[in-house]
Amino acid sequence: MEGTTAITDPQSSTPLFSVLVSGVVCIECIAAILLNTLTISAIVICGLGKRSATHLFIASLSVSDLLSGVNILCFQVQRWLVDWIGSNSGLAATSWLNAVLAGIALPSSLQTSLVIGIDRALATSKPIKYKTLMSLRNAKLIILFQWILASVMVCIPAIYKYIGLDAAQRNKMIVQPPEIFPDSFNRHVALPMTYLNVTSITLLYIKVFLSYKKAIGKIEVSADPVISRKLTRTAMIVTTLLIICWTPLAVVSSLPVPDQDTQAFIAYTAAYKCVFIFLLLPAYLNNIIYALQHKDYKRAYMKVLGFKLG
Repeated sequence: MEGTTAITDPQSSTPLFSVLVSGVVCIECIAAILLNTLTISAIVICGLGKRSATHLFIASLSVSDLLSGVNILCFQVQRWLVDWIGSNSGLAATSWLNAVLAGIALPSSLQTSLVIGIDRALATSKPIKYKTLMSLRNAKLIILFQWILASVMVCIPAIYKYIGLDAAQRNKMIVQPPEIFPDSFNRHVALPMTYLNVTSITLLYIKVFLSYKKAIGKIEVSADPVISRKLTRTAMIVTTLLIICWTPLAVVSSLPVPDQDTQAFIAYTAAYKCVFIFLLLPAYLNNIIYALQHKDYKRAYMKVLGFKLG
């Protein structure tokens, strides 16, 4: 995402458009924070994480979506603070920390979706061996490895760039997460990995869908075939939404940044800002999908919210 700094030029789009987009993004962030907190609480309090590895992966996805909501909301707030009081070293340091956390959280949604796809592929293609292959212990190790890997891949290039900056550059506000990385890292690592993840998830879920359709007509051998099928269906809906909403980012990021002071640059800026509206959709809609598609989540939500179960 080279050239991201130029994209965030406040003169590149109309004030009204910027306010509207910022308002929508803030509402989405708040929804993501509240709903993912509800999902994580439901999984922990109602013990869903002890029933299946898939529930643990969904909890991990909810954590990454919660962090994404918090981080993107913080980016909006820091922009308002800069407009009101101006930039300072404290805000700059906070923007760096927030960008690092966002750099970890956003790709983790893709990585977790890929892990859930592998989990559901095993559940549909190898139902007898599934519980052995994807035990709760193995699921916890996978989640731990995934978050460590995401943290290392973000922190190392970010520290490398930070060390190479002078004092004035370090005190510059970070407006978008890609700004913490060297341009070569964005171009040769971050962007290709986004394409690879989206493509891999798409191909994997095509296989899961075909296996799911095939399994419906057969006698299941697993002990809980109905629950397994419901989890698979839920995972397919959630991941389809994620692929659709991440595709605009992949497309816009692959385009060359137009010259400033051109109509093309204004259009590019507007498109880039709108991307975040799509990017946040799965972060809160996933939780609604869980409730609509899986009775266990609906009951768990009602219990956490204090409603009596019928």
